[in-house]
Amino acid sequence: MTSINYENIFSLFLGKVKDFDFLRLDEPEVYDLLAEKLHMATSIPYIRRLYTTLTLDDEERVMEYELKYPVESNYDVDFTAMLLSEQMVVEWFRPILNNKNLMAQMFSTKEIKFYSQAQHFAELKSFMHEAEERVRRIISDRGLYNNPYIDNARI
Repeated sequence: MTSINYENIFSLFLGKVKDFDFLRLDEPEVYDLLAEKLHMATSIPYIRRLYTTLTLDDEERVMEYELKYPVESNYDVDFTAMLLSEQMVVEWFRPILNNKNLMAQMFSTKEIKFYSQAQHFAELKSFMHEAEERVRRIISDRGLYNNPYIDNARI
């Protein structure tokens, strides 16, 4: 069984998300928040089905897993870290999108101008759909490029 430290996944996630609210939190709070996002990411059915076993140990900060169709040890570790960090971005963004402040109608004055809330919400939704699509593309590309049945075919 292969193992990966939480820190490897968390560092990739933090490189994709520039959230300065993390700076105001204590280290244990940040860890708890990131561990929660990791648990949410591993519970998604289209991600979970890639693994025969997957266990998260929050005390040791280690995830142990076994892929159903392993390719190579180092590649599988990188793939898992990248996939889960991308899904953590989706899970991080979900509560931002489901915020009542985005739903509230805002008024503007001559000095302060706001973009249309509907357009802003649509752009945020589009961003989240793009993040979800990146996760699915990572999964499908792995299957496509590592499929022994089409190994000799041109892609």
